[in-house]
Amino acid sequence: MAANQPAAGPAAAQPGQHPPQQAEPAGGFSTLSAAKKTIGKIFGAGAGSAWSADGSSQPAQASSPAGNGLIAAFRAIIPKTSNGSTDSAAQDSSPQHQAQGSYLPPPASPGRKSQLLALHPQLPPSMQRAEWCLDDYIVMDKLYTGYASVVYKGICKRSKETVVLKSYTLSAICELYQHQIYREVRLHSSLHHENIVKLFAAFKEGDRVVMVQEYADGGDLFTLLQKYGGRLGEKVAVQMVLDPFLRVLQYLHTRSIVHRDIKPENILFTKGSMCLKLADFGLAIDLREERAVTRAGTLDYMAPEILRCPYKSKPEENKEKEHLHYGNTVDSWAVGVLTFELLVGCPPFYDQSRTNTEARIKSSVPALPATLTEGARNFVCEALSKDPTTRPTCLDLVHHPWIEMLRARRSMRVLPAPSQLAAAAEAAPHITAGAAAGPQLEAAALKGVACEAAGSLQRLEGLLADDGCAAGVGGGVHVSAASSPCLGGAAKITALNQLSRAAAGAAAAVAAGPQAVQTLPPVPMEM
Repeated sequence: MAANQPAAGPAAAQPGQHPPQQAEPAGGFSTLSAAKKTIGKIFGAGAGSAWSADGSSQPAQASSPAGNGLIAAFRAIIPKTSNGSTDSAAQDSSPQHQAQGSYLPPPASPGRKSQLLALHPQLPPSMQRAEWCLDDYIVMDKLYTGYASVVYKGICKRSKETVVLKSYTLSAICELYQHQIYREVRLHSSLHHENIVKLFAAFKEGDRVVMVQEYADGGDLFTLLQKYGGRLGEKVAVQMVLDPFLRVLQYLHTRSIVHRDIKPENILFTKGSMCLKLADFGLAIDLREERAVTRAGTLDYMAPEILRCPYKSKPEENKEKEHLHYGNTVDSWAVGVLTFELLVGCPPFYDQSRTNTEARIKSSVPALPATLTEGARNFVCEALSKDPTTRPTCLDLVHHPWIEMLRARRSMRVLPAPSQLAAAAEAAPHITAGAAAGPQLEAAALKGVACEAAGSLQRLEGLLADDGCAAGVGGGVHVSAASSPCLGGAAKITALNQLSRAAAGAAAAVAAGPQAVQTLPPVPMEM
């Protein structure tokens, strides 16, 4: 955009070229001094004029060729902006002439090291501060390097909170990417949902834009799939991934926001509760503010209508071309691709050649394994409809019969990690700290431990059963080669057996009374 382009300095017209034309400002010369200066410039090229270029009566001094003649005179009388450009450039850079969807930040406040771009409305008190800067963080491991960003794990020196620092270097990226960065900050900071990675703050420090985000310590879906067998059973896929994922997409779509970069790498989990977290809003767009007309995203997950769009280098390119515009069902298509990958183990249109991949996306129908249920096959086929007008929305997919059949109650959807399962058993010896409150409180606490352990066992067994596990508590265990994304084969069996012992021990303590609490041994998890 004109506001980000360097202003062209005055230059003499080259031989054989027509100099650029500038319109004379209305009103002519306001003062006699201005008229004298102009006449001096016009006739000052060795003509011995009566007035010099500064309006005095002294003879004009020799000047550079670029400063002589009619063109130089007209340039001299056209008002200049602070950066030396003429009014026409200034007019192009004004807000009313900027392209739609400009997200440039406001000017920086004087006397500050950094400029705050966004702040979470419910920021933890320990993270609040007058000014945000990189010096407040201990930068640790590099987590990811993207096309325009580098992502680090960091620790806040003030709150001791582990965070993610996503850093962009503005001088290293083009105008289009800078537009996307400020748009990402504005959109992400407006989103508040349990299944979206929190953006605590974003600030500009020197040449960098830094986003301080929530750290999802359970890893991303792609890594978990690769580590534990490459695919999931239908029940686990729905309860662990698709159900919460579709709900958060519906949250975005009700706000007219399209994510446009759905893939396993952008689906994260917390380690304790394995709560799904959607990340990376670098390509997200608000359809209320601008048309989506760009080829954006990861090829394997692009809908056919996205492939019709060209690449571009400027934010305002192609915005007026309505035939290129696509809507939020491109996310529905990506959900269909993701579901196929979760259940089969690879994207449905993958090919080593980009050209072949694009051709398959546009025209081919993926082959679905016979091992999938009819509900799963129908879900994938509907989501991968080539025609965006007949493709279901994310709201339709949330209420698809296959999803509703496998969806557990909300309180049962979270799969505890092994550390949480062990905590139910390890908590029992520490309940004696409340002995002063009386034996009734101790008994109630023990019952809670027993119920929590039993409930965790029930949830774990239910999810693993769909993966082909047949486990006998306390006896021999037979397990198939299929793996859960969060527990390996041997670890599953260990978790089941130890969780069973924890539940049995807590139940026995309840029956024996408060005196038995001190003799209940902790059961550590072995992973």
